[in-house]
Amino acid sequence: MDDEIAVRARPSTSARSFESPPAVAPGRKRRRRAVRRDGYGAVFISPFVLALTLFMLVPIGYAVYQSLYTTKLIGGTSYSGLANYHEVLTSAQF
Repeated sequence: MDDEIAVRARPSTSARSFESPPAVAPGRKRRRRAVRRDGYGAVFISPFVLALTLFMLVPIGYAVYQSLYTTKLIGGTSYSGLANYHEVLTSAQF
């Protein structure tokens, strides 16, 4: 109820007087806020990017690399491609 009264008490848009922006002294231009491009943002974000790369992206890449190879105790590793994925997805145990 109080909100309705407050809304009704405001003058309508057509009744308001719109003022022009304050005048600038002759010969002076308004200054716009300069955007700094000095690289501080890259300095502050670099520890995060380094940690993300070392602790998330490198292990994920290594896991994908290992999943494409078959490792044998004697005989080393051999490339198997997507055969490991096929075996897991068609297995009854999975």
